[in-house]
Order: sequence, then structure tokens, then C-alpha cells
Amino acid sequence: MLPFTREAFLSFLAHYNAGLWPVHVPALLLGLAALLAAVRPHRGGDRVIGAVLAAAWICTGWLFHIVHFAGLHFAAEAFGVLSILQGLWLGWAAGVRGTIRFRFVPGTPGWTGIAMAVAGLAGLPLTGIAAGHGWAATPTFALTPGPTALFTLGMLLLAVPRVPLALMVIPVLWALSAGAAGRLLELPEQLFLAPAALLALVAAFWKNRAGTG
Repeated sequence: MLPFTREAFLSFLAHYNAGLWPVHVPALLLGLAALLAAVRPHRGGDRVIGAVLAAAWICTGWLFHIVHFAGLHFAAEAFGVLSILQGLWLGWAAGVRGTIRFRFVPGTPGWTGIAMAVAGLAGLPLTGIAAGHGWAATPTFALTPGPTALFTLGMLLLAVPRVPLALMVIPVLWALSAGAAGRLLELPEQLFLAPAALLALVAAFWKNRAGTG
């Protein structure tokens, strides 16, 4: 059982989004820039992607979980710490050290990565709007955990030559957790997070074993 109702969560999300608007717009643009940097690589693009992913997780951990969600969920601060750690890890590995390269390589893992990244930026929010929640209660990339986890899994599938599986652990766990919560709260936009996380794992293991994109 969750310590809040569907109505309480949607009301919380609406107030959270209202307080941050219009930060959603540059967040979306940064996500698009990161995705384009993998599709059309350029000098410094990998570090840009790392920086965007790091910022997204740190912002989600601090703003969503610790500052706001802690008033609704007893474990929010722990979620926030994990999110911030994920952001620091991504920032160090991809942004500072530059040990992860992101490239779109045509193939099942590559196309799966693109689809998940796009779903994190637009698919999941649009599903929420179609479900009748409206823009106010829509989860968005870099400001809420679901879209951020989905986008991150998609981007990690674009890593070459191998997917850094360790960096997938927290996004996968969050997607599974959010998917379960979405089922309990009857939130359609959350229901495909768990299947997407499992699909990302399968695609990652396939890519690493085959040594292909």
C-alpha cells in the first residue's frame, strides 16, 4: 500500500509543476540536445550528454524527492539520495572522465534506445495528458523520476561499444518501482515503465554479448 491516494498524488504533481514552470521547457530542450548529440555526434557531445543526464538526476533527486515529495512519502529522502548518487556517477563517468561514448548505431538496441529516450521526453507525458490529467499533472524529464529514468535507459542503450550495466541499476529499479505504483494508483503513463525497464535490460545484455549497436 502507498501512503497517499491517486488524487493526492495528482494534486501534488500539479502544485509541483506549477511552482517550477517554465523550467520544463529548457529541461526538454536539453534532453533533445543530448539525444541529438548521440544521433549526430560532435566534439564534446559525449560530455554534454553526461552533463545533461547528471543534472536531470540531481535535480530530480533534490527538487522532486527531497524538497517536495518528502511531505507525501516517508522514503522520499532515500529516493532522493539514490537519485543524486546516480547523477554524480553519470556526471563523473560521462561528463568528467569521458569514459562513455554515445552513438546511435542502427540495430535493435540502437532503435530501442531511441524509442525509450523519445518516450521519456514526450511519450510518457503525452500518455498522461491523453489519460485526462492535463498539462498540470504531467510528469516531465529532468523534473520527475519516471521520464528521467526512461530517458536515461534509452541513452545508455546508445553507449558504445558496450552498455555500462552498472549505471542501469538505479534507473531500472526506479522504473520497476514507479510501474508498480502506477498500477496501484491507476496511472496509465506509469504502466509501461516496468516493461520498458526489462526490455532495456534485455537489449543491453544482447548488445554487450553481440558487440553490436
